Amino acid sequence: MTMDSAATKDSDFDPLRVASFKALSGDPPYFYRQPETVHFDFDQGLPDPDTYPTETLARLAAEVIHEPYVLEYMVRMEYTDLLVGDARFRKEIAQYIDRRDGGQHDPMGLMVTHGSAHGIGLVGNAFLDPGDAVFVEDSTFPFGVRYFEATGAKVIHIEIDEDGMKMDVLEQAIQDAIASGLRPKMVYTIATHHLPTGLVLSLERRHALLELASRFDMMIHEDNIYREY
Repeated sequence: MTMDSAATKDSDFDPLRVASFKALSGDPPYFYRQPETVHFDFDQGLPDPDTYPTETLARLAAEVIHEPYVLEYMVRMEYTDLLVGDARFRKEIAQYIDRRDGGQHDPMGLMVTHGSAHGIGLVGNAFLDPGDAVFVEDSTFPFGVRYFEATGAKVIHIEIDEDGMKMDVLEQAIQDAIASGLRPKMVYTIATHHLPTGLVLSLERRHALLELASRFDMMIHEDNIYREY
């Protein structure tokens, strides 16, 4: 029974009365509506529709639709697919990453998500608790900030310049967080073609970020959505 049907049967039913603390603590909407005079909304990753390879996608869809089980939840008896995505698809992704970046990637280390926001939400819920500190670029993807805040973690914004996130500012922020009783847990960064600025984190700063993460025992959550661009 849905909340709508419950409300139909009982006009006094208020779904907010039984909503979870996490649901009530959110700050919707995730994206603020822009006035009609705004032509480009830089808080979302919206490609130009003219860049979509529609003909190629249509051809591939026509080919795949004839594959056995393609419209089922999973390959027969492959229950892991229900949790992390189609095994054949994950194998193709792993091989693609191997060709692109080198090395070998285990398909079991990959999960198919409904867009990057879904993946960011899963990461936040898997690793963050109240009292943790998450460090993000001064301007960043709004979904990431909201999902991290919903866990009770403290989101701390770090200044950026033409070379990306400033590592000296990050180091000081980590030390300040520790002094205030917070646990530095994660750095969330869009290091390549940063949203919304288009900046690229310099190689020197990438090495510095790895050093800081190692020294303070933190995770680096790289949102690598624009790697192909």
